[in-house]
Amino acid sequence: MRQSGLGVNIGGSNKMVAESGDDAERQRTFRWEEEQQRRKTALRQACRKWSPKATEYLPNGKKDLIFLLVDDRHKALYCFVPKVSCTTWKSIWMILTGMTTIKNPLDIKPYVPHLLQEEMMLAKQPYNTSVLENKLNTYTKLLIVRDPYERLLSAYKNKLEHGKNHTYWGRYVRQIIKYNKKHGAGANTEFTFSAFVNYVNSLTEPHFNEHWRPYHQLCFPCAIKYDVIAKYETLTDDSERFLRLIGAPDDLHYPSYLPSKTASLLPQYMANLSRAQRHDLYQVYRRDFEAFQYQPFGGLV
Repeated sequence: MRQSGLGVNIGGSNKMVAESGDDAERQRTFRWEEEQQRRKTALRQACRKWSPKATEYLPNGKKDLIFLLVDDRHKALYCFVPKVSCTTWKSIWMILTGMTTIKNPLDIKPYVPHLLQEEMMLAKQPYNTSVLENKLNTYTKLLIVRDPYERLLSAYKNKLEHGKNHTYWGRYVRQIIKYNKKHGAGANTEFTFSAFVNYVNSLTEPHFNEHWRPYHQLCFPCAIKYDVIAKYETLTDDSERFLRLIGAPDDLHYPSYLPSKTASLLPQYMANLSRAQRHDLYQVYRRDFEAFQYQPFGGLV
């Protein structure tokens, strides 16, 4: 056994350090698994509260799987939610499925995953019903969520705030201004977050754009039993653990980002909403708040 000139057992010391590191990692893994169990238990309780039938079926069958991406190589499914790291995760999915030889998701141009997403969609694959059900029951499934109001504000700022002249998003801006004029909520053509919230509060289920559609209408978390519920606040660790769980390549990692500024901007935008607007907005996203244990800004419901 090798010793240093001072008679210290170097091999033994390294072994102790390694064992200490292993213990620390086991503890982190245990805490992560406990947190996952807590999230899934809270979700199941919320689902039972809304309706026992909500946990039994997808109301529109295969059509409800349109936001699920499939990776048959690693036997994994991922429900992408716009404004919750979906561009990055679609890029990761391209790497997992072998659609690209690029190794780093940040090296994939941001528009590419959205152009190719249809090729990865579970609902677009030529599977019969029994094969689909088998994949839903046996594949490792990932869902990523964030605070519903932060996601809503992120969609507003990214797509609409300066989108009046945009070919696609400008249509929504004009539609929202028209709605507010018609209902006496705004006499001018100014487009604001408050006007956007009035519009969102008026929507019924079929009319939500995917960027502000509630989670339970995108990913059906009561009917689909997700194995990993990742949160924006713990996304790096949650993502890494999911990748290791499905046996992803050792050199594939969730990239590091600067923290989002949306959370710090939320108070400023919410301050311009009336109590009635906040109350109605909470009703739109109430299930998302309850299912994933978020608290509405300001506590107003």
